[in-house]
Amino acid sequence: MARGGRITVLSLVLLCLLLGIWQLRGAVSSAGSAQSPAAAVLRAVGPTSESDRVEGRCWRAGPLDEGDARKLVNRLLASGIEAEVAVDIRREKVADWVYLPPLATQAAAQAELQRLRGMGIDDLAVVVIGPMRHGLSLGLYAEPGRALQRVAALKAIGVDARIEPRYLERRRTDVLVRSLRPPQTGLSWNSVVCR
Repeated sequence: MARGGRITVLSLVLLCLLLGIWQLRGAVSSAGSAQSPAAAVLRAVGPTSESDRVEGRCWRAGPLDEGDARKLVNRLLASGIEAEVAVDIRREKVADWVYLPPLATQAAAQAELQRLRGMGIDDLAVVVIGPMRHGLSLGLYAEPGRALQRVAALKAIGVDARIEPRYLERRRTDVLVRSLRPPQTGLSWNSVVCR
């Protein structure tokens, strides 16, 4: 997980802990007070109405297969529980690509490939599809700093290469539920901040 992702997860965990402590302090310091948020939660534990459900807590289960998540949401909705499928898509940088921009033709790209091989550069290939067609690939580097080292080494012999970050999209499908208690589905439900 990227550093930014770890910081986000740790921040959310800390926020949940602080919210839990705040709720517990309110329940202890104002036992019986109808004005405190803890008392409102205690009052709602009995039979719930539609408005109580909307003001309830939120729960998240996942990751799940998207089809399974949709089936679960349909079952929960049919039983009167407010639920939805949540799909989070995150782009993570996985590597840096070192390349030379596309040339006009395949023949020009092949000629440049031969010229570079003549200079002792063996780890390269002509790009044959996509927007970089007729460009030259000089490597994909996952380790930070390695692409910069490669570009500097190429520049030292007169080759002006470029770097472009490469990303991977990761999808996570969860089910979100708004209710006082997590549904009894056999899944592990985590309390989350309602959106």
